[in-house]
Amino acid sequence: MDLLFEKTAGLFATEFKNALGFVDADFKFAKLKPHIVSATNDLIKVIGLPTYTLIQGAYVAENKTPLVERAQTAICLQAYTYFSKINDLSHGPNGRKMRNDENQANPFEWMTIKADDEQQRLAYRSIDDLITHLDANEVSWKTSDAYKETHKYLIRNAAEFNNFYTIDSRLLFLKLAPGIALCEKRNIIPRIGDTIYQSIKTKRLAGTPLSINEDLLLSQIQEACAYSALAWGLPRLQLTLFPDAIMYSIRSERSSISARKAAEAMEVDSMSQKFQKDADSALREIEKTMTKHFAIELLAPIETPQEIIPPGFKNCDSFIDT
Repeated sequence: MDLLFEKTAGLFATEFKNALGFVDADFKFAKLKPHIVSATNDLIKVIGLPTYTLIQGAYVAENKTPLVERAQTAICLQAYTYFSKINDLSHGPNGRKMRNDENQANPFEWMTIKADDEQQRLAYRSIDDLITHLDANEVSWKTSDAYKETHKYLIRNAAEFNNFYTIDSRLLFLKLAPGIALCEKRNIIPRIGDTIYQSIKTKRLAGTPLSINEDLLLSQIQEACAYSALAWGLPRLQLTLFPDAIMYSIRSERSSISARKAAEAMEVDSMSQKFQKDADSALREIEKTMTKHFAIELLAPIETPQEIIPPGFKNCDSFIDT
């Protein structure tokens, strides 16, 4: 895999500083290479190899387009996030030691936690900026498998998701897609039947207008899928992916990592249950619509949050791992 950076020390340091803007030191390529490779692989998982190859080709041709610049920024931010978490300690023959230069003081633990969170949010936002640029400027992106993958559900993009809860993030939408798919499979198809489900999907793909009743049903389906996906995603994804409004109360200056984790666990569980209740309400409206407008008496049992979210499941994903 070819990278979007020069390997020569001076040239790499310049590219790295230009991409980030806030770093002061001149970093050597060899020191950051493992993290650059990991961050590049993360990016490829989101935009696909063909789109990355397009960007890399522009870089090799010395065509410093905004697309190349945005990709470099996204990679550098995530690479530096990986790097900074282990660089706070020195690694020598006697094990790990805390760095303590004479003119610099070590930050409090809560400062490090807050800085890590904000840095990760910035890395995620840079991915969103890149995808937004691809949407607006790259025709080949819209024919790629990575793009088509985001449009196969009854909620096709972040803009449609925003009708029910504002996320304003294509990356978060991509991360919530498995939750949307799970809701369609477990909760939507058993209620509306595969025939109506496929009919709505086919019409939307073809750009055929829906009937009034189908349009009402689609809106209710999207509402159920949006809230169900949020209930599914909160215990599974990194909290820094989500809007501040969801997890604002736990993004505080906690004195220790253990104190913050305890607060996160309670808050995540509470918010996940709230979103699942909203999803359940939307599912009941779907059942009413099917009975009233489609003459189908099909009342599948509503799954509980425990069926959607296994008890005690607190695993968080990595940057953009799928």
